[in-house]
Amino acid sequence: MSIGWFELAFVSAFFSAAAAILQKKVLSRLQPLTFSLAVSIPVLISTLVFLPQLQLQAVSLQTLLTFSFKTVLSTLFFLSVMYSLKNNEISSALPLLALTPGLVAVTAFIFLGEALTSNEIIGLLCMLAGTFILEADTLHSITAPFKSLLTTRSRRFILVALALSVVSTVLDKYFLKTKLTPPNLLVIQHVLMVGLYIILFAGASALKKIDWRHELQQLSSRTVISLVSIIGVITLVYRAAQIYATKMAASVALVLAVKRLSVVFAVILGGRLLKEPSLFRKSIAALIIAVGTLLITRYA
Repeated sequence: MSIGWFELAFVSAFFSAAAAILQKKVLSRLQPLTFSLAVSIPVLISTLVFLPQLQLQAVSLQTLLTFSFKTVLSTLFFLSVMYSLKNNEISSALPLLALTPGLVAVTAFIFLGEALTSNEIIGLLCMLAGTFILEADTLHSITAPFKSLLTTRSRRFILVALALSVVSTVLDKYFLKTKLTPPNLLVIQHVLMVGLYIILFAGASALKKIDWRHELQQLSSRTVISLVSIIGVITLVYRAAQIYATKMAASVALVLAVKRLSVVFAVILGGRLLKEPSLFRKSIAALIIAVGTLLITRYA
């Protein structure tokens, strides 16, 4: 029995949720930039399994340069997500990161003049409702939850991640039409990401934004090394599963719609394991946002 795109997308969702839960645990001991650099190394090592399938001669210089720019955005997106997880509860950060399809739809409506279908409008309303419920710790006014999202310092990384995700999503659509095979994409992307994280870490250390001695001391822990290695393997699994699912599916939107299940998995399982407060309310909010993403798939 062959594995189809739906099974691969579901695997991607499950492992993505598992990675987020473990990331939250390790981020209690490491700075997000240190963690991002550390986990990028086992991810790159894991991509060695794709070396026999590489077809680098099919990659043009123009494609490589354009893809490098996209990888910069992906690198900053992952780093922003790590800062979000570091500074927010997992049951608060991840549902907000699932708002990407809605932002893409609104962006296309405003700047490209693309019409919104009734399902997409309902999906946007679901996302607004889910965001309201998620942020509604106190209901001083109907706009209070949205003001909290925009003004709370710890939420800014989520907003940055959302913006980067919108741009990255548009570029993903472009590269799916190029001659980049999944093995080429995985290997090239992760080689570039390791280099970018090294540059960022060196710069942060030089500017004394990070105490590299302290960070290396934290990394020397066997527990941290083991968790980082496991997260690295899991990260490659969910990224590879999503890429191959996208290759097989008739639409990228179908794959991403299933991938959104990772938010629900991570909020319910991660929130319970980490004993986060108001988990029932946040789980309901995550489910509503997930429904909204399922309705908005044409732009995902």
